[in-house]
Amino acid sequence: MVCVYFFKSLVYSYLNLDLSMEDWRPIICVFCEYYLSKSDALRREQYFKTTAGKRVLRLMLQDSLMLVEAVK
Repeated sequence: MVCVYFFKSLVYSYLNLDLSMEDWRPIICVFCEYYLSKSDALRREQYFKTTAGKRVLRLMLQDSLMLVEAVK
């Protein structure tokens, strides 16, 4: 379910249909996870919103985030 919304917003962004995302263009997907269980996905999402989760994401995506910053 969440995946559907992600792809919908990605398409809307590329087609310039979502004015609320206008300042955030272009959207670049750097990291994506898929879960069969919605409860697992929500639990993981809640973890990434904690300080420890944000720290883990920054460590995991350290090089990717530098590349994205270089593109801007």
